Parts: sequence; C-alpha cells; structure tokens
Amino acid sequence: MPVGGGDSAQLEMSETIHLRELLDERFEPFHSAPSAMLVADSTGVIVYANQRLADTFEYPRETLVGSSVDALVPEDARSSHTELRQAYVEYPATRRMGASRDLYGVSRSGRRIPVEIGLTSFKIQDFDLTLAFVLDLTARKRQEDRFRAVTEAASHGLVMVDEQGRIVLVNGAACEMFGYEREQLVGQLVEALIPATHGLKHRVYRASYAQRTEVRRMGFGRDLYARRRDGSEFPVEVGLTPLDSDDGRFVVATVSDLTERKRAEDEMQESHRHLLRLNEELSGFSYSVSHDLKSPLASIIGLIDLAHQDAEQGDLESVKETLGQIRERGSHLGELVDDILNLARSDIESNRSERLNLHAIVRDVFASLEPFAEQRQVDLINEVPQDLSLLSQKIRLTQILENLVSNAVKYSCDHNGPRQARVYATTSAAEIEFGVADNGLGIPDEYREQVFGMFQRFHSDHCDGSGLGLSLVRKHVEAIGGSIEFESSSEGTTFMVSIPGTGDS
Repeated sequence: MPVGGGDSAQLEMSETIHLRELLDERFEPFHSAPSAMLVADSTGVIVYANQRLADTFEYPRETLVGSSVDALVPEDARSSHTELRQAYVEYPATRRMGASRDLYGVSRSGRRIPVEIGLTSFKIQDFDLTLAFVLDLTARKRQEDRFRAVTEAASHGLVMVDEQGRIVLVNGAACEMFGYEREQLVGQLVEALIPATHGLKHRVYRASYAQRTEVRRMGFGRDLYARRRDGSEFPVEVGLTPLDSDDGRFVVATVSDLTERKRAEDEMQESHRHLLRLNEELSGFSYSVSHDLKSPLASIIGLIDLAHQDAEQGDLESVKETLGQIRERGSHLGELVDDILNLARSDIESNRSERLNLHAIVRDVFASLEPFAEQRQVDLINEVPQDLSLLSQKIRLTQILENLVSNAVKYSCDHNGPRQARVYATTSAAEIEFGVADNGLGIPDEYREQVFGMFQRFHSDHCDGSGLGLSLVRKHVEAIGGSIEFESSSEGTTFMVSIPGTGDS
C-alpha cells in the first residue's frame, strides 16, 4: 500500500510501470549502493528507490516506490516542502540541500533523521525527473552533540576561528567570560576580543601563526590581556591548537581567565614585601628593644638597690625620693610597652572604611590631649572646615592625628612665639590633604632620613618618648592608601598626610 497516496496525473498506469522498469534496469548497479538514492517525477511521486534509502527510512523498498516524496518529510515542514519542490521543478539545477541549515527527514516510525540532500535533474524519454542523494547525518550529529557537550562542560573558554580570523564556534564559558551572547560572537573577527591597543599586532601574530601552525601557548613570558564586551580588560592565558577539516583549517583557542590567579599572586607578592618590611623592622626592633627596654629596667634595678641601702641606714626621705624615681621610670617603661604593642597591632587593625567628618575627629583628638596641652601651655587650633568629610578608617585616622598632635605639643617651645599645634586641611578633585603644624624645635637636618624609623628621638633632652610614634603614623597612613611628608626648620615642623580620591566637602 503506498505511503503518500496519489496517482500521477502525468502518466498512465502502463507508462508508469514502463518508467519504473526502465529505471530499475538503468539504476540496477545502485540497488545496493551505500548511499541512499531516489528518483521522483515532476509531481513528487517516487518512481525509484534503492535499498539504502528504504533502510534509512524504515520502509520496504516496494512500498516506497509509488509514494509521494512528501511522506519522507516531517509533518511540520510538508507544506513548505511542497512549495520548494514545485519551485525546483520549474527551475531545476544541481544543488545541495541542508549544507548550511538543519534539514530533517522522517522515518516510518516517526523518528526525525538529520539529512543532507543533493539534487540533480535529468530526462528519460519525455519524462522530467529528479535524482536525490540522501546522506543520513545521524552519526555525525551524534558526534557533534557529544563534541558540543564536551565543549560546554569545559571550565575554560573555547573559541574556534577560521582562516580569515572569524569566530565560528564558542562555548558557554567563553560567552560568560567575555560578556557576549553566543550569536553576538559567531561571525565576528577574533580581534573583537583583543584590547584595542593590540588589535593590529594581533592581526600580524594571527597571520604568522597561519604560516606555521602548531600547538603552543600564546603570550608565554609576557602578560596577555583580553577585552570584554563592556571594554574592560582582564589577564588571560591562551593555548592554540590547529584543526584541519574538510571545510578548511581552523584554530581552537583555549582561554583561561587569570584574574583570580593574578589577584592571588599580587596578594602573595604584597605579603612577601610586607614580610620583608617586618623582617627589617624586627631587626631594628630587636636591637633597639635591647637598649630601650633593658636600659630603664637596669635603671630601676639600680634605684631599688639604692633604696634598699637607704632603708638599711634609716634614711626614709631618700627612700621616698628614690621610690618616686622608680615610679616615674616604671611609668615611662609602661608607656614604651604600650607603644610597642600599638605598633605591633597596627598591621591587623580593622580595614573597614566609613564616611567621617574630619573636623569632628580633630575636635575629639584635641579633647583627649587638652590636659597635656595645658600642662605644656600649648594652644590647640582646629582649622579644618566643619563640613569636610572623607571616606577612611576611623581608628587609624584617629591614631594618626593623636600621634602627630601629641608630637606637636611635646616638642613645643617659646622661642617662636606662643606655643601652638595647628591642624588644617585642603581638598582637590584628586585628594584630600591635612597637616599638623607646630612652631617648636624642628628636626635637625642630619636626622631627616630617620624620622619614620623605630625608636628615633631627636630631642631626648627636651622630653621623654619611645620614638615609635612616627613609625606607627606611617604604618597607619600607608594602610589607608595615603602618603606622608614633612617640612621642618628652626621655626617649626609640619607633617602633611595625603589620601587620594576620598575628599567630599
């Protein structure tokens, strides 16, 4: 029983039988050919089919002959196929169908079969006929699906480029990496993924690689960057693999995003630099501690021995005086230990930034130092604008100001007029700068390179101190991304702290 039904209006039954017998005789060598073949008349009726076609579409060969070729087309495509078949009859030409788009046939059981079809027209006696070669792409499609599954499962980006440098295939990881949809990438030149400053160079590199294709790493020994859709750049590592096929030569690029690796490397390098700084500080620390801690301890032990002698002699007044000295030096030793602990803690302070009012911070620092300033007869002057704010870390900013203002008070003197410690601030589009100025003793020129070192005291005869304050200040300034400088003369000293891009007045 015919599959598609319908008699040919063009042929009488006897003529039809004669044509089929004629075709069976002429195409006898192709009955068992490995390629599926059929011949259809101008109305679309199959007048010849070989065994391979019958097997592919799961029909008995004798059932196919006399059926409409539309029976081998999926139901949802039959109406359009009828129009295309009629157009081919009117304008016959040798052509391939399905070479650039997905084309399907349908088997007797309803299974959709991916196919590629070659068409050619010919004439026998007075009959216009069409010969169709049908290539079953099921195995190829299965392999393509497997290949696509593998590429989509890859964690690295995969980009296939043809000989003209156009992208023909990308996987999901590459689309996500570069910020494109798949259809936006396919067809573009690969230079779309290269930073604009390297686009021309990359064309040269691509042409050079085409002359000498081999598996290689791209950018070995130098930093390599790619460009996202939004124009941002990121570090990558690229592996190139040539691929030859019937459609030409291609290059498969395996792209790895190194952003996290670079960040980890930068953090490791920064940690290494930090450890080197700590090692240098530790060397100076161990040397200085042996002197700055042992010296007051030795002095205290000596005073204790002296007090013991005075006590044995019954000289209580001398004992009281010596105990006072012990108390004073013990207090100084306690301050020194506190300064050392503050210096050690400076590397692990919280790094949470918040919007701060600088005028208010200075006001609070002045309030805490007011008794000390009154004792030294130093005027504290806050010249910071009341509405000046900045994004910074409150604990670190407070400790910076406390140490700088405390030093300004500590080293004040009368030879430059009334003693004063002044805090001011200026802002620009790029940074905010605040300064702490005094009109005190100044820093001798020979000590300028040692100002921010540990245990540095330049006027120990004028006042006591651990010599750690400015070292602590520098650590906090660097931790908030700023820099510190100073100017000093016999008329006083000014320390200037600059913080980039955080001002908002």
